[in-house]
Amino acid sequence: MNKNNTPEPDIPENTNDETPEAIPIKKKIWKLYVVLGTIALGMLVILGALFKIQVIDSAKYQKQANRQHKSRVELLAHRGNIYDRSGSLIVTSGEKYSIAIDPALLKQTHSVDSTVTLLSQCINIDAKELRSKIMKSKSRFMWIARSFSPESSHKFKKLKNILGIILREESGRIYTFADVASQIIGCTNIDNKGLTGIELSLDSVLRGKDGYAIMNRDSRGRLRPLANLPQVQPKHGNAIQLTIDMNLQRIVEYELKQGVTSSMAEAGSVVAVDPATGEILAMASYPNFDPNDLSTLRTVPLRNHSVTDLYEPGSTFKTITAAAAIEEGKIHPNDIVNGLGGEKHFQDYTIVDDHAIGEVTFREAFAKSSNIVLSEIASELSDKEFFKYIRNFGFGIKTGIELPGETTGRLKDAREFDITARRFAGYGYGIAVTPLQLAMAYAAIANKGILYKPYIVKNVFSPNGRTILANKPQMLRRVVSEETAKITTELLANVVNEGTGINAKLLGLSIAGKTGTAQQLVDGSYKNKKYTASFAGFFPANNPKIAMVVILDRPQNNYYGGSVAAPIFRNIAQRWVSMSPNVLLAGSRPFVHADSVVVPNLKGMSMQDAHRLLKIYGLAPGTYLNPKKKEVVIRQDPAPGSWAFKNTPVYLGTTIASDSLRYANPQFAATIKPNLLGLTVRRALNILHNNGYKARIIGNGKVYKQNWEIKNKQQICVIYCR
Repeated sequence: MNKNNTPEPDIPENTNDETPEAIPIKKKIWKLYVVLGTIALGMLVILGALFKIQVIDSAKYQKQANRQHKSRVELLAHRGNIYDRSGSLIVTSGEKYSIAIDPALLKQTHSVDSTVTLLSQCINIDAKELRSKIMKSKSRFMWIARSFSPESSHKFKKLKNILGIILREESGRIYTFADVASQIIGCTNIDNKGLTGIELSLDSVLRGKDGYAIMNRDSRGRLRPLANLPQVQPKHGNAIQLTIDMNLQRIVEYELKQGVTSSMAEAGSVVAVDPATGEILAMASYPNFDPNDLSTLRTVPLRNHSVTDLYEPGSTFKTITAAAAIEEGKIHPNDIVNGLGGEKHFQDYTIVDDHAIGEVTFREAFAKSSNIVLSEIASELSDKEFFKYIRNFGFGIKTGIELPGETTGRLKDAREFDITARRFAGYGYGIAVTPLQLAMAYAAIANKGILYKPYIVKNVFSPNGRTILANKPQMLRRVVSEETAKITTELLANVVNEGTGINAKLLGLSIAGKTGTAQQLVDGSYKNKKYTASFAGFFPANNPKIAMVVILDRPQNNYYGGSVAAPIFRNIAQRWVSMSPNVLLAGSRPFVHADSVVVPNLKGMSMQDAHRLLKIYGLAPGTYLNPKKKEVVIRQDPAPGSWAFKNTPVYLGTTIASDSLRYANPQFAATIKPNLLGLTVRRALNILHNNGYKARIIGNGKVYKQNWEIKNKQQICVIYCR
């Protein structure tokens, strides 16, 4: 109260200048700042994230976007073709498929039973087993078949529309001659990479390099090409031409198989070479395999015994001993030697002859294959002399042929080549060789004492046909003089005419050769029931064109080389001559029997040469057309290899040899175009090549359609197979 007793107004305790109304306003402003700050912070976070996505991690998200909108499609390179010496197609690449499934998706979207039934109809697979695997599987991916050709193309198309079925189109190998020359050519795996043979050793030459194309993917997952997207074209593999002749190779393989089967041998091998060049003309091992069907492969048939396997050559090595001794003047065919009645004791050993002889000429001792005489002659050579000849003939070192797995052989070191080693090596023991090494040694004798390097790759061509590599004969060295080679050849011819090789004798064809029968060394000791039987030689003896070795591993019916290997050599030579008349034209006579003769193969010869050969055989030329000398025989009747009476007319069908003339006369060409419908790929290709046409294959199986094209003035037959 004041002095006037007037009441005093209430004074608030808050001394702040703000009015009560300002307090809520301030709180609202503070909340606004919080909201704005939160928004700003959020914007900063978003901007930061955008910066990270668009700048820092842009490459990462670009890749993700590309994966969603673009797809990389592989452009597969075609593996190069393989041809024989005459240009026949041996190996090519064709359209094949691999198929996989998504078991989970398949079980969700489709009837498993109907899908499995359809799969079993398209590929060779057990339906019950496949269904069981699908129902038990918990994975999202399962391979069903790799690199196969569908058995039913109509039903196969239905698989493409089933969810859960994954199809992959591939380029697979097609071996047009099936199991013929399979150890030479080899095979590829499901990824088209070389596993064995030429396919392995020259894989880098054949395989090429895949390319790719980037394509746009639309919302439905369909791929569409765009002009501005990158592409890298594939580099297709190079083609290879081998030195072998597939027609002759088939003869060798057939006769080898017959010989292995009849003698109940475990395996066998044959090597045939041109002694004047070193070209391998045929090389076979049995048992073999079909590279078109890898499911049946076993370890043994994959090996090429001619280059991978070692064996003690036995009596076939006596030719090397004789040549060395003749060259050094230690022996002459007419010199008298002593076989000591078939038994000689040396140190702790006893050397025994199957055909006991006493004092005879060296020619007779060699024909009787005397171990004792050849052991004595080897002992007269010094350590260095004998070792030098063995190495110069090519033993104990690799030949360098273009095949995988070649071994060096086994030969004692020069310092260990003492009197004992020389005596046993003199008749083929204590030394291990490959069939190829022995064949090349005999080729040196046949080639007047000159050894050539063996080779099996004749040419390499680029995809456009340009020659990249052309192998030429490579002389290694003179092993013995021409005179020594001549004398040794006479000794070998006498073996066939009068000695242990008489089962190789062939009327009308002079053969020089040597038998071999060697006990096998097993676990350090020689086994009586395990032998290697062999025959090595060449023909015609007076002008050698073929040097050849035949080897049988552990024959059971008869283990002597003269009994089981020599007949194989003879049969091959007989059929070879009928298929390759140039051997006879070189100066020998045809194979005849009484009043009949084996009809030679005249296809591919000029009419002039065909008439010359028919005259040699005692057959009469006949014609379907009015041929000229330069025309080429494309068909004949009677067929090659058949027997015919002398003076039988052989009717010849011909075509113009020049492709340009054939192109200029399409009406004539049309009259000789073969009908291939319904034939297998292999048979169709044989007919085309025998008629001088080139071929292009689409698909696999049997021919259901064929078209003729002209490219570079050359007719090409396009065959469609399924």
